[in-house]
Amino acid sequence: MEPYTARALKVRKKNALKDFVAVAGPLGVTHFLVFTKSPSSINFKLFRLPGGPTLTFRVTQYSLIKDVVSSLKRHRMHEQQFTHHPLLVLNNFGLPQIHVKLMATMLQNMFPSINVHKVSLNTIKRCVLVSYNTDTQLLDVRHYSLKVVPVGVSKGMKKLLQERFPNLSRLEDISELLVKDVNLSESEAEQDGAHNILELPQAYAGRGNMKAQQSAVRLTEIGPRLTLQLVKVEEGLGQGNVLYHSFVHKTEAEVQEMLARREEKLRLKAERRRKQEADVDRKQQQREENRKKSLEGMKKKQQQQAQDSDSDAEDPGISEDPDRAGTSDDDAEYYREAVGEEPDKELFPKTEGGGVTSCSRGLFLSLQRAAALIKVPRPRSAVPDSMAAVAKGPTKGNCSLSSFSDFQEQLWPVLVLEFVVAVVGNGAALHGLARQAQPWHAGTIFACHLATGDLLYALALPALAAYYYPPKHWRAPLQPPLSQGP
Repeated sequence: MEPYTARALKVRKKNALKDFVAVAGPLGVTHFLVFTKSPSSINFKLFRLPGGPTLTFRVTQYSLIKDVVSSLKRHRMHEQQFTHHPLLVLNNFGLPQIHVKLMATMLQNMFPSINVHKVSLNTIKRCVLVSYNTDTQLLDVRHYSLKVVPVGVSKGMKKLLQERFPNLSRLEDISELLVKDVNLSESEAEQDGAHNILELPQAYAGRGNMKAQQSAVRLTEIGPRLTLQLVKVEEGLGQGNVLYHSFVHKTEAEVQEMLARREEKLRLKAERRRKQEADVDRKQQQREENRKKSLEGMKKKQQQQAQDSDSDAEDPGISEDPDRAGTSDDDAEYYREAVGEEPDKELFPKTEGGGVTSCSRGLFLSLQRAAALIKVPRPRSAVPDSMAAVAKGPTKGNCSLSSFSDFQEQLWPVLVLEFVVAVVGNGAALHGLARQAQPWHAGTIFACHLATGDLLYALALPALAAYYYPPKHWRAPLQPPLSQGP
């Protein structure tokens, strides 16, 4: 099949047929030749891309290239032979059977077509022969190399025309080579005849192959050899209807039943596909509706937040409700009770109808909201609490102050005693731990750390005792005043 093969294609074990079908289009591949091996036989499948059909053969006999070359005394094979596609020769494929015609068409489409009026003979270096045996229904595939040599020339002259010059050391004159035909082996016996001698329409590569001269075409087998038996023909790429089977023959009723089952299977598959597409469309619509609802909700939330921010910063010039107009008198009365003086006229101005103006009312309402936020209690008198407590005499607050002062004055002896006990105890503990043999145990080290920390803490006790040493004038803790209603 050279040179029209995908030699650079990398194949992995996990690759399936669908993977190769996917890359066949970009690579320009039109046929697949697949060999499979089973415990009983070797099979050969020929796929036509992209839509089939598929031919399945059984390989009854085969010989590799190395086997064919080893059986020949002189083989002829070089790289230049594979630079052009071979010449396909089909034998005995003119039968009326449909499967035979299909095989011939498939084999012809595997190789590029040749225009006999424009083809160059120098490009034809190989030949593929496919012969069909009607008795055994087997295909014989052979691969040959072509060689064209001139005829009507003596053997000695042919020796001189060859690329490798003969050995003339035993000859005295060149005429002896032409007259006596010496130095020729018996294996070079010519078998040319009418079956392979023709007149060349073009000059062919090689010495002596001139146009309109007689030349002989010789074939040298390259290999491999294949003997194939057609098993079945299928539609598609190995998964369609069986058009022909050499071993299984079905009646017309069985064929119709099989077609009905296949149509039902295709109908169910199409129905499932339509259902899946409908589900996908429905989910897409739901997703779009949810997205629109989400966007609308976000817009409403932003508008609500904007309205709330606007309502927090009210305009003092906006008129209040009529029900709230009567609150100005209460505010003026509250001002009299809190301050003990009459309010200025500018603080609570009234309209011509006797009401408070909207501007002053809005200003005072703003002040009232600020007072409510900081929760300032309304005092009933301007007299300080401390002076009231002195005037009223000893109360519960004074008793708590006296008891608190007595407790703090009795605290300093306890601190001094705690300091002495801590210094003596921790010092004795450190002295005992230091006298133990080294290395020290982990528990000993931990106890030493605890004693050291306690000793450092005890050093702060003298300063604390000096702070609490009497006489001291302590203040009772301040208690927040009780809020009173309006």
